[in-house]
Amino acid sequence: MYNRFIKSPSTIILTVMPSDVDFTTSEAVLLSQKADPIKERTLGVITKIDKAEKGIKDKIDENELEYKLGFVVLRNRT
Repeated sequence: MYNRFIKSPSTIILTVMPSDVDFTTSEAVLLSQKADPIKERTLGVITKIDKAEKGIKDKIDENELEYKLGFVVLRNRT
């Protein structure tokens, strides 16, 4: 069902993933790459940043994600 919505060229795709997973093998990343292979309408949302290991910025920079809309880091209240 969601594929119908994310394939639309006017849709911005939010790829939500926790900071403690491998970004390149995340299911959300794989789905967004199928719908937006040139990554021009995908925004990465990284959650649980308070539980991230040191070097999370390097982890983001090292990956091939390079979303044109960039990343947003989110920390929920506990």
